[in-house]
Amino acid sequence: MWRVLAAIVLWLGLTNGALAEAAAGGPSPPVQAGPASPPPQADPKAARKDDGAKPPLRLLVIKPDVQLSLLTASGVPEPRADWSNDAVGFIIQDLKAIYTGRRITQVDPVDAMSGRGGQLMRLNEAVLASMVLFTGPLQLPTKADKLDWTIGDGAKVLADQYGADYALLIVDRGSYASSGRVATMLVMAAVGVGVTLGQQQAEASLVDLRTGKVVWFNQIAGGDLRNPDTAMDAVGRLMKDAPL
Repeated sequence: MWRVLAAIVLWLGLTNGALAEAAAGGPSPPVQAGPASPPPQADPKAARKDDGAKPPLRLLVIKPDVQLSLLTASGVPEPRADWSNDAVGFIIQDLKAIYTGRRITQVDPVDAMSGRGGQLMRLNEAVLASMVLFTGPLQLPTKADKLDWTIGDGAKVLADQYGADYALLIVDRGSYASSGRVATMLVMAAVGVGVTLGQQQAEASLVDLRTGKVVWFNQIAGGDLRNPDTAMDAVGRLMKDAPL
């Protein structure tokens, strides 16, 4: 008996479902999922920019060799350590402002004269002095029309020691007239004799520490390194066209 009742209940359920579908106009269509959104694509320009980004250039700045003096009435230069120390600070400050984004490491050669690194720094100073001497009328025939100076491939020692790509050396010598010197110049000018009121000269060289070759050299005359504004102008002229 219970089997008959179960069959009747099943038949009634199927019948009611069919009637409901008919009333609704037929079976409901299956829900179709829309097309999947494609994953976000990276900007190829941005990717190329990231892939092509270069690490910041690493510059080893050897403490500038600056000697400034006051020219007395008799023409004797009187060293001024305060001027020289201020000038070194202005030069470093201006280099950081000019080469923003570069990784600059400073080294005082006085504190780093031991070992191979110290020898290379002294050699670098000697090479710069030779470049200054043999530029112009005393130019060596083998150095004409080309920059062919080097401190040797041992420069890699400095690259490894300081984690740098290039080494920059700046040398400056300057003398400035005192009020007594100006008075002497006026008196001597009255009798037709010329008197100098001081002079300034600065040189700079850039060495590729991977090869030891000097890749850039420049020298300028004039420039007052005793105050920030005129020092900025002098450093800007000195470092003009440096490949940094």
